Amino acid sequence: MEPRSALEHRKLNPLTPYKKEAWTRELNRFGLIGRFAKIPEGFRNGFKIDFPPITTVQTPPMVPIT
Repeated sequence: MEPRSALEHRKLNPLTPYKKEAWTRELNRFGLIGRFAKIPEGFRNGFKIDFPPITTVQTPPMVPIT
């Protein structure tokens, strides 16, 4: 398998010990899918972590090597 194909495959089928179909089924069974819809979605597409945007960075000044 080409590296690009392998990456695409892994993107579509991430490795996880969690069973996204089981999560969806159980959330539906207990009427909780509306409240926790982001859980199965996260297993399928990745979880969004709300880090604030980086607007400034700092680096130390350049010191000449002598």
